[in-house]
Amino acid sequence: MIIDQGVLDDSLRFFHEADPFTKENLFYIERAGIYHCDSTYQFAREASEIRTCQMILVEEGCLQMQYGGEQKEMCPGDMILMHLGEPHLYRTAGTEVRMIWMHMDGRGCLPYVRLITGTGGNTMKLRRYPGVREILDRIFILLDKSDGMDPHELSVCVHYFFSLMMRSAQERFETEIERSIRESAAYIRVHYAKENLSVPHLAGREAMSVSYYVRSFRKIMGVTPHQYILQARINAARELLDTTSLSVETIAEHSGFCSASHLISAFRKETGMTPLQFRNLWR
Repeated sequence: MIIDQGVLDDSLRFFHEADPFTKENLFYIERAGIYHCDSTYQFAREASEIRTCQMILVEEGCLQMQYGGEQKEMCPGDMILMHLGEPHLYRTAGTEVRMIWMHMDGRGCLPYVRLITGTGGNTMKLRRYPGVREILDRIFILLDKSDGMDPHELSVCVHYFFSLMMRSAQERFETEIERSIRESAAYIRVHYAKENLSVPHLAGREAMSVSYYVRSFRKIMGVTPHQYILQARINAARELLDTTSLSVETIAEHSGFCSASHLISAFRKETGMTPLQFRNLWR
């Protein structure tokens, strides 16, 4: 029977002492649980030298979490990865809670957790991580084996859990980067004529370094930011040449070019003709 305050009798806890080979070479889990807790449950830990990491997945109810200087409320489907050496506190939020948790260790455990949380944050929605629920179920089946748990298979499962988490975090991160770049491209299409529309300005708007912004923009849009700006300005000049009688000098100003000569040079390079030749072609 589990005697922790607030942990109800239908809860389960698993404990396995890892052998020296496992501790030196494999991922392993020494403690884990499937908990059903009432409204009095609370657990707190101060900063320590513990190197173990913990995963908590809330299945029913809500759990109030304090970790990393932040306070969060974890609801069904929310999961957290954390380093037990850092202070943390969690407690039920006025209702009963069902959750699963496990303490993970091994040489690569903490670096993996830092890599995953550095990309996607400490808390995550389980639905955004395909396959993780299934591998967690497999881990708890192994932990519950009455004839002895295979540490090698468990290590593979923990490693696979980390790989699924990392892959999904990277994919979500890339999606956010792609969204930022496409929003930046839309900004260029609207503000192409602005004098301060420079690559450093655009990178700063997206909170990216110039080199990372240029690299990401080229990867997603197929051209550099400078090329995209130039194309937007040439397209604007084309429309003005086709729909107005404005002079080349005025069109250059309205299109974001610093001078008529700059417009003429860029236009000829892009279309093979001067602005006036383009205007006369369509009239």
